Amino acid sequence: MKNYRVLLLVLAILAVTELRSFSINYEKNCYEKDGNCYRYISGEMHYFRIPPDQWLDRILKMKAAGFNTIQTYIPWNVHQPTENSFNAEGIANLYEYLNLAGTNDVDVIVRPGPFLATEWDYGGVSSLLLWGRATFEVRRKEAVFLKEERERDK
Repeated sequence: MKNYRVLLLVLAILAVTELRSFSINYEKNCYEKDGNCYRYISGEMHYFRIPPDQWLDRILKMKAAGFNTIQTYIPWNVHQPTENSFNAEGIANLYEYLNLAGTNDVDVIVRPGPFLATEWDYGGVSSLLLWGRATFEVRRKEAVFLKEERERDK
Protein backbone atom coordinates (compact mmCIF):
# COMPACT_ATOMS: atom_id res chain seq x y z
CA MET A 1 0.00 0.00 0.00
CA LYS A 2 2.96 2.31 0.60
CA ASN A 3 3.84 2.23 -3.13
CA TYR A 4 0.20 2.98 -3.96
CA ARG A 5 0.23 6.03 -1.65
CA VAL A 6 3.51 7.25 -3.12
CA LEU A 7 2.06 6.90 -6.62
CA LEU A 8 -1.01 8.90 -5.60
CA LEU A 9 1.17 11.63 -4.16
CA VAL A 10 3.25 11.76 -7.35
CA LEU A 11 0.10 11.91 -9.49
CA ALA A 12 -1.30 14.72 -7.39
CA ILE A 13 1.95 16.68 -7.65
CA LEU A 14 2.12 16.18 -11.42
CA ALA A 15 -1.46 17.41 -11.79
CA VAL A 16 -0.57 20.75 -10.21
CA THR A 17 0.87 23.17 -12.74
CA GLU A 18 2.08 25.83 -10.31
CA LEU A 19 3.10 26.14 -6.68
CA ARG A 20 -0.04 26.33 -4.55
CA SER A 21 -0.83 26.49 -0.84
CA PHE A 22 -3.76 25.35 1.25
CA SER A 23 -4.06 25.83 5.01
CA ILE A 24 -6.44 26.57 7.86
CA ASN A 25 -6.45 30.07 9.33
CA TYR A 26 -7.80 29.68 12.85
CA GLU A 27 -7.76 33.43 13.55
CA LYS A 28 -10.03 34.19 10.57
CA ASN A 29 -11.90 30.89 10.98
CA CYS A 30 -11.46 29.97 7.34
CA TYR A 31 -9.54 27.81 4.90
CA GLU A 32 -6.89 29.66 2.95
CA LYS A 33 -6.00 28.81 -0.61
CA ASP A 34 -2.96 30.60 -2.00
CA GLY A 35 -3.12 33.04 0.93
CA ASN A 36 -6.80 34.02 0.48
CA CYS A 37 -9.87 32.91 2.45
CA TYR A 38 -11.48 30.07 0.56
CA ARG A 39 -14.81 28.34 0.90
CA TYR A 40 -14.94 25.07 -0.90
CA ILE A 41 -18.26 23.88 -2.25
CA SER A 42 -17.96 20.25 -3.23
CA GLY A 43 -19.85 17.30 -4.57
CA GLU A 44 -18.97 13.69 -5.29
CA MET A 45 -17.92 12.73 -8.81
CA HIS A 46 -16.25 9.34 -9.05
CA TYR A 47 -14.07 9.12 -12.15
CA PHE A 48 -14.32 5.33 -12.24
CA ARG A 49 -18.11 5.48 -12.70
CA ILE A 50 -18.00 7.78 -15.74
CA PRO A 51 -16.59 7.06 -19.21
CA PRO A 52 -13.39 9.12 -19.62
CA ASP A 53 -14.72 10.90 -22.72
CA GLN A 54 -17.43 12.40 -20.48
CA TRP A 55 -15.17 13.59 -17.63
CA LEU A 56 -14.66 17.09 -18.99
CA ASP A 57 -18.38 17.57 -19.62
CA ARG A 58 -19.23 16.46 -16.08
CA ILE A 59 -16.51 18.61 -14.52
CA LEU A 60 -17.80 21.66 -16.41
CA LYS A 61 -21.37 20.86 -15.33
CA MET A 62 -20.27 20.64 -11.70
CA LYS A 63 -18.53 23.99 -12.05
CA ALA A 64 -21.59 25.54 -13.75
CA ALA A 65 -23.73 24.30 -10.84
CA GLY A 66 -21.55 26.31 -8.44
CA PHE A 67 -19.14 23.66 -7.22
CA ASN A 68 -15.46 24.56 -7.00
CA THR A 69 -14.34 21.18 -5.64
CA ILE A 70 -14.98 17.54 -6.54
CA GLN A 71 -14.52 14.63 -4.16
CA THR A 72 -13.62 11.17 -5.39
CA TYR A 73 -12.61 7.84 -3.98
CA ILE A 74 -9.75 5.77 -5.40
CA PRO A 75 -10.89 2.14 -5.63
CA TRP A 76 -8.20 -0.43 -5.04
CA ASN A 77 -9.97 -3.03 -7.17
CA VAL A 78 -10.01 -0.75 -10.23
CA HIS A 79 -6.30 0.05 -10.04
CA GLN A 80 -5.10 -3.44 -9.11
CA PRO A 81 -7.34 -5.89 -10.96
CA THR A 82 -4.86 -8.76 -10.67
CA GLU A 83 -1.92 -9.52 -8.44
CA ASN A 84 1.28 -7.64 -9.29
CA SER A 85 -0.46 -5.39 -11.81
CA PHE A 86 -1.43 -1.72 -11.85
CA ASN A 87 -4.09 -0.21 -14.09
CA ALA A 88 -4.00 3.51 -14.91
CA GLU A 89 -5.83 3.48 -18.25
CA GLY A 90 -9.40 4.24 -19.28
CA ILE A 91 -11.63 4.73 -16.25
CA ALA A 92 -8.55 4.22 -14.05
CA ASN A 93 -6.59 7.16 -15.52
CA LEU A 94 -6.57 9.22 -12.33
CA TYR A 95 -3.83 11.51 -13.66
CA GLU A 96 -5.99 12.60 -16.61
CA TYR A 97 -9.00 13.14 -14.35
CA LEU A 98 -7.00 15.31 -11.93
CA ASN A 99 -5.44 17.19 -14.83
CA LEU A 100 -8.85 17.95 -16.40
CA ALA A 101 -10.15 19.25 -13.08
CA GLY A 102 -7.04 21.33 -12.45
CA THR A 103 -6.97 22.93 -15.89
CA ASN A 104 -10.61 23.94 -15.37
CA ASP A 105 -9.89 25.45 -11.93
CA VAL A 106 -11.76 22.76 -10.01
CA ASP A 107 -10.09 21.35 -6.90
CA VAL A 108 -10.24 17.65 -6.08
CA ILE A 109 -10.40 16.03 -2.67
CA VAL A 110 -8.95 12.56 -3.16
CA ARG A 111 -10.16 9.84 -0.80
CA PRO A 112 -8.02 6.70 -1.21
CA GLY A 113 -9.28 3.36 0.05
CA PRO A 114 -8.80 0.60 0.76
CA PHE A 115 -12.48 0.66 1.76
CA LEU A 116 -15.03 2.85 -0.02
CA ALA A 117 -18.47 3.58 1.35
CA THR A 118 -19.90 4.05 -2.12
CA GLU A 119 -21.99 1.02 -3.04
CA TRP A 120 -19.06 -0.49 -4.95
CA ASP A 121 -18.29 -4.22 -5.13
CA TYR A 122 -16.62 -5.31 -1.89
CA GLY A 123 -16.30 -1.66 -0.92
CA GLY A 124 -13.51 -1.24 -3.47
CA VAL A 125 -11.34 -3.82 -1.73
CA SER A 126 -9.44 -5.94 -4.21
CA SER A 127 -11.00 -9.31 -4.97
CA LEU A 128 -7.46 -10.68 -4.67
CA LEU A 129 -8.18 -11.00 -0.96
CA LEU A 130 -11.14 -13.25 -1.67
CA TRP A 131 -9.46 -15.78 -3.93
CA GLY A 132 -9.19 -19.19 -2.31
CA ARG A 133 -11.10 -18.17 0.83
CA ALA A 134 -14.48 -19.59 1.84
CA THR A 135 -15.42 -16.50 3.88
CA PHE A 136 -14.27 -12.93 4.11
CA GLU A 137 -15.93 -10.02 5.89
CA VAL A 138 -15.16 -6.64 4.36
CA ARG A 139 -16.11 -4.26 7.18
CA ARG A 140 -14.47 -6.20 10.00
CA LYS A 141 -11.03 -6.57 11.52
CA GLU A 142 -10.43 -9.45 9.14
CA ALA A 143 -6.93 -10.86 9.72
CA VAL A 144 -6.34 -11.53 6.00
CA PHE A 145 -7.27 -7.95 5.08
CA LEU A 146 -5.15 -6.42 7.84
CA LYS A 147 -2.16 -8.61 6.91
CA GLU A 148 -2.46 -7.55 3.25
CA GLU A 149 -2.61 -3.89 4.28
CA ARG A 150 0.49 -4.23 6.45
CA GLU A 151 2.34 -5.89 3.56
CA ARG A 152 1.42 -3.03 1.23
CA ASP A 153 2.55 -0.41 3.77
CA LYS A 154 6.10 -1.81 3.83
